[in-house]
Amino acid sequence: MLSLSAVFVSLAFLCARCTDARPETSMEYSHSVFLDEDEKYQLNWEVFDERVTFEVIVETTGYVGLGWSAKGGMMDADIITAWVDSQGQGYIQDRFGVGFMKPDEDTVSDIFLEMAMEMSGFTIIRFSRQLDTCDKEHDRPITTGTMRVIWSYGESDPASPAGLYYHSTNRGVKTLRLAGGPAEPDTVLPSDAKTIVITVDNFNVPVVDTFYECRIIELPKLDTKHHVIKDEPIITPGNEGVVHHMIVYPCSASFKPDNTSIGGQSVACEETMLQECTSAVFLWAVGAGATNFPEHVGYPLGGPDESKYARLEIHYDNPELRSDIFDNSGMRLTYTAQLRPHDMGVLTVGKIVSLSHVIPPQQEAFISNTKCNEKCFNAAFESDGVDEINVFGAAPHTHLAGRAIVTRHIRNGVELPYIVKDDTYDFNYQASVNLEPEAVIRRTDSVTVECTYGTMDQNEAIFGGLGTRDEMCISFLYYYPRISLSNCLSKLTDQNLEELFTEYHTVTDPKYDWSSLDAEGYSDLMRNNVSWKDAAGRLQEIEMASNYDQFCGSGKKYQYHPSEPAITINVPYKPAPSPCDLD
Repeated sequence: MLSLSAVFVSLAFLCARCTDARPETSMEYSHSVFLDEDEKYQLNWEVFDERVTFEVIVETTGYVGLGWSAKGGMMDADIITAWVDSQGQGYIQDRFGVGFMKPDEDTVSDIFLEMAMEMSGFTIIRFSRQLDTCDKEHDRPITTGTMRVIWSYGESDPASPAGLYYHSTNRGVKTLRLAGGPAEPDTVLPSDAKTIVITVDNFNVPVVDTFYECRIIELPKLDTKHHVIKDEPIITPGNEGVVHHMIVYPCSASFKPDNTSIGGQSVACEETMLQECTSAVFLWAVGAGATNFPEHVGYPLGGPDESKYARLEIHYDNPELRSDIFDNSGMRLTYTAQLRPHDMGVLTVGKIVSLSHVIPPQQEAFISNTKCNEKCFNAAFESDGVDEINVFGAAPHTHLAGRAIVTRHIRNGVELPYIVKDDTYDFNYQASVNLEPEAVIRRTDSVTVECTYGTMDQNEAIFGGLGTRDEMCISFLYYYPRISLSNCLSKLTDQNLEELFTEYHTVTDPKYDWSSLDAEGYSDLMRNNVSWKDAAGRLQEIEMASNYDQFCGSGKKYQYHPSEPAITINVPYKPAPSPCDLD
């Protein structure tokens, strides 16, 4: 195939549809997003079988560039450049990045130019390629994980096919999932749809690095059951870099707060009464957007058996310690009386957020492993009279050191297809993933979550905690039918940690006696008085193969399973080989 393609496309079929300044797309796409804040660069795409079609609509009459790379830079990037000359002829080039310079042109092109045109000051390019072109030297496969999409455009066309020039500041990077499951359903709202707005009111963000603000909100008084079918974030303009995540936790139906705690009053997030408001259901985190639930599920609202109150939790990240930030952010929930077939729930699987979650420094890839075994599932399934639940979506979550995350599904020692797997996790893009097909969890199954961290830039251990610079390892699983299980969490046993310290400690000071350590002493001990160069490998073994403590339940009803044996995978899951590997 030639490395340079040229086509000429008539404009008539599109001009007839033009109703505003921005041209419409030439076909229907499941995915569409602006790559830049000024909304000059629109990317649309559709994945079908093993092929993807892209269409870019860019406010320029010059060339456009699109690509993807490991870290969002030019080095080793897979890049496409395209333009339309003054005669209406389109050009496209398959290139690859070699550093901070003009990308080289591939000697073999794996892209097919389908359309190229200019209209009303916009350049429109449509092209397609295989998800995996089998060019391991110069192309990057488009995977189901998060990808760093790079973009650029010039103000004019190159003087010749060999005359590509520097784009100056017309460039950027955005993390997206290009092939990570089906598109989020574009819900057509029913005629009776109403909304609940749950926000803080002109809240002055405290002058601390990390702060959690909680409010108790009274939900609409509805005599009959309704379904929430959509949630979406409301972010105060200018506070996008401060609002880290937001969660709405419906409280138990019997929950009765103090009158002084309802509405605009702040409530300490660790307040005892909020133990009845711990089922995370409506979630938003950095990089995500609105969530439309599939047409066969909705979250129940109203009637005598459902929540009358909810807890709003907002995590603020204020590393600059500013005192002038006022916020009105929160969530908007859309609900309807037109009930869907199934009540949905959200199951949180992961590490207990505590100092027992330890990540050593100077590690290229350290794995924290968290487990949820059949004891949790069996008890809840038995109580609610179900034999299985169907997982239709997932939202994996770590913090800044997270590099990859996988949620595994095990049945009788055999690992089933991953529930969700992201080998290129990006803290700044935490959108949920819709699963197709849905994962079916039975009462004797187990689920594990493995988070891979990179800490080569750290000189001290990182601990589990609420702050952005602390760590988490969690997978939120969207499922139906709803059961009385909202959390299944685990941690290393105290005995595991004591044995690790005893073997690798560097001090003998009595104040570090393990039996009398408080949280501050433990933190100091693990940060500064463990030889991590030697201990990291041992901790990795403990994470993967040792006993663990397990906690599962909902609200105030929890089960504690101490020192559970490690979950064994006798037959690991093997994804189907890529067509490129079959040659």
